[in-house]
Amino acid sequence: MNPRTLEAYQLLHDGVLALADMEENGMPIDLDYCKEASRRTLKKISKLEKKILEGDTGKLWKKMYGQKLNFNSPLQMARILFKELKLEPVEYTDTGRPSLNISSLDIMQSRYSLPFIQDFVRMKKLIKAEGTYLRNIEKEAVDGKVHAFYNLHTVQTFRSSSSAPNLQNLPIRDPEIGKLIRKTIKPPKDYHVVEIDFSGIEVSVATCFHKDRNMISYIKDPEKDMHRDCACDAFKLPPEEVSKKIRYVGKNMFVFPQFYGSYYVECARNMWEAVEQLNLVTASGLPLRQHLTQMGITERGECVAGEDPVVGTFEYHIKEVENIFWNERFQQYTAWKRKWREQYEKLGYFDSLTGFRFSGYYRRNEQINYPVQGSAFHCLLYSVINLNKKLKKKKMKSYMFSQIHDSIVSIVHKDELQQYLNMAVQVMTKDIMKEWSWLILPLEVEVEVSPEGDSWNGKEVWIKKDKIWVKE
Repeated sequence: MNPRTLEAYQLLHDGVLALADMEENGMPIDLDYCKEASRRTLKKISKLEKKILEGDTGKLWKKMYGQKLNFNSPLQMARILFKELKLEPVEYTDTGRPSLNISSLDIMQSRYSLPFIQDFVRMKKLIKAEGTYLRNIEKEAVDGKVHAFYNLHTVQTFRSSSSAPNLQNLPIRDPEIGKLIRKTIKPPKDYHVVEIDFSGIEVSVATCFHKDRNMISYIKDPEKDMHRDCACDAFKLPPEEVSKKIRYVGKNMFVFPQFYGSYYVECARNMWEAVEQLNLVTASGLPLRQHLTQMGITERGECVAGEDPVVGTFEYHIKEVENIFWNERFQQYTAWKRKWREQYEKLGYFDSLTGFRFSGYYRRNEQINYPVQGSAFHCLLYSVINLNKKLKKKKMKSYMFSQIHDSIVSIVHKDELQQYLNMAVQVMTKDIMKEWSWLILPLEVEVEVSPEGDSWNGKEVWIKKDKIWVKE
């Protein structure tokens, strides 16, 4: 028996009680806005459907299928795009069929600039926003609040999940849809919506496993920038030429995918598409595609799994960058992964840093990702438990209503705002370090606060200045 099993059980036991309080508190909803937003969204969907059918591609689709025309049919869509319009697929599913998900269609729109694809993607996003989110939020509301469930027994990684409705899967990254959904969440008069988010928690927790000296240096030294350096390698740029968007691509299309088990074929494909789709330029204004051409890279490469990349292509270059990443920059991390997998194959299980045991069959990526994701979430769960205790002990008006893996979302009274922020940050960055000695790196948080009485959509970054929290 794992000697830390009781410690792990106690965390879940206390966590269930804290999340039950969160469920009871509920999320305040602007029902009038919700109904009006649903009505407006349905009207936009109807207009887009009509526009699509009146266009050349829509007429072709209708001519081919007549009354059987079905916008939800991937077979019909595939025939229109790839057989009739003779477009090239940008990605394939695991079964070898052309991918028609929203991400793939977005890339195709960038490549071919077809109004049909743009309108179709927007229509599908609006349909999901209205049906999955707006309608469900309205349906689940009781006396102006939604009391979603938060579960600790459904996810293999020992993270939480949410249901009825799922508040952990709101489409906040899409500007139009994110705004539409966030505006439904509105506090009463005299209250703010406050979101406190762990910054880079999974990278920090992973480092507590592998203890790579170079990674520790990157995290602790504010002058160093891992994402910038990897963008330099990937795009053959000096540090001063890495723009904010180029760094974003380096971070989200190379560094994090590599950490989570992706490899050079997928990274090269996605980064090349980003160069074209995002119109990336260097800090001095030179188009990144033109810069790569000057560096001798003019083609992406085939990017086919199992086939060797061609010398001189972007794919071949990213394979070399991957080798630098794992075998030069983070050698200790690589050695730890190898040893960790060998130990799992010998024992048949592995443990998280918070005392949870993973037994049975796990794929290679899962062997590395699951204990990191679970331990990182437990940092948030610890924070929810202890912040909830403090709120109840002090009989504060403020309360938590949601947690999203690495962030806590609360309704905070205007007179308690400074006290709440100080208390939350103390729990999330100081108290937890004293409780769990395995945390070898300081934890950092980012704070966002909506104006008094405003919806979650109005949130703004706040920082601590001269011992007072203020808008940045």
